[in-house]
Amino acid sequence: MNRAQRRQAAHAKPLSLPPRRRTFGPTRPTIEEVRSSFAEIDHVFGLLRDGEIELHGDTPAFRRDTTGEWFQFSAAMHGWCDLWDRLATHHRLSITTTPVRKLVDQLHAGEMVTKGDIDAA
Repeated sequence: MNRAQRRQAAHAKPLSLPPRRRTFGPTRPTIEEVRSSFAEIDHVFGLLRDGEIELHGDTPAFRRDTTGEWFQFSAAMHGWCDLWDRLATHHRLSITTTPVRKLVDQLHAGEMVTKGDIDAA
């Protein structure tokens, strides 16, 4: 094969391009996923707005609808706040959990809670 034939053969070949890389944007949850993630927290805040919170001994508690387990309100909410504090730091979000912590501490101490406190949280 001479030079002209090689050139012609090279031009006749289809170009083999590397496979395209798939690019993905940030993963965004669906509305249903968000609703189900926050359903229990929303339920607890709904109970607080209605003025109904369960007590186990002297400590406020709530029941998980799916399993029927009871959780101490203050421990669960402090854990929820710790999670959001870590997420806010990691993702540089401007989220404050101070109103939720204040509400939890008021309930744990047996103090009166206002609707304004609940709405702020």
